[in-house]
Amino acid sequence: MLSLLLLAALKKAMDFRGDGAPQLRYFSGEDFGVSTSPFSFIYKKHLLRGERFFLPNRPYKGVVVFFHGIGAGHTAYSLEMAYFALHGYLVYGYDCLGCMTSEGHGIGSLCESLGAQKAFFEFLDHDEEAKGLDRYVVGHSWGGFTALGACRKEFGVKAIASIAGFTSCADIMVAKEKRLEKFRPLVRLALRWGYGSFAASDMTKAVASSSARVLYIQGEADTMVEPKYGIEKIKAAFPNDKRVQCVLIPDAGHNPYWTKEAQLYILELVRDHHITSRDFDNQIEIDYGKLNQDDPQFMKSILDFFENVDKPSSGE
Repeated sequence: MLSLLLLAALKKAMDFRGDGAPQLRYFSGEDFGVSTSPFSFIYKKHLLRGERFFLPNRPYKGVVVFFHGIGAGHTAYSLEMAYFALHGYLVYGYDCLGCMTSEGHGIGSLCESLGAQKAFFEFLDHDEEAKGLDRYVVGHSWGGFTALGACRKEFGVKAIASIAGFTSCADIMVAKEKRLEKFRPLVRLALRWGYGSFAASDMTKAVASSSARVLYIQGEADTMVEPKYGIEKIKAAFPNDKRVQCVLIPDAGHNPYWTKEAQLYILELVRDHHITSRDFDNQIEIDYGKLNQDDPQFMKSILDFFENVDKPSSGE
């Protein structure tokens, strides 16, 4: 009974849409020099919409699927998606249930991303654009959790890059709501009843049963997903597994793929101008040139990981 009550409370708590911050501009692939084409698929009778990012009229090195974090959709990562497209990949990104251009009155649960992911890969299996191409996955935060879930054998993914992803819905819920700590087993049971055993499990178990290689990257100063729910759990689960690489970036926060300047600038916008709240400073003129800056070494590390995935890991 308590688990059922918890499940109802969790669903109510997540009954909101992730439509981004209205004061921010979300860019398209064209803004960063790549072409796009729309696609869509059905999940729980809702239409989820996304885009392919690509350079036209040339062969692709493979498919990269990019899973977005909570609060917005795939266009919050257009710069990162365009990076892989500019380097020869066919890139897919879509808005999860209740986010941006996709249908749904709310997100429903962090676990919903795993169900939507399954529906997406079923779509991808029949998409002529991606036919015969190797598959790689990137995700950030909530998307980093979803990316770890992509190691399921039926998805056929060769390599996964999880950026600041948590490994368990139950763990991150308890971390954000300390009153749930003593009910942790009931939270897991509620998630199992509501979304299935896979959604309620720890993604380290999924990685352990997979042949996919995993690169996990996190900022040392991440306060959104604390390292004990991310990189520390990954390291503890795979102390000697050469398939799994962990990288901790000093002085970086929850968005370690940005340059230090961009990370400091977004903190300034949030702290001084409240751009993520309702009482934001509507007089502020946002410098998108300063904000849209990815760390080239960070991005290249993921690209190199994908392009060397077939080579033996160090120590093998």
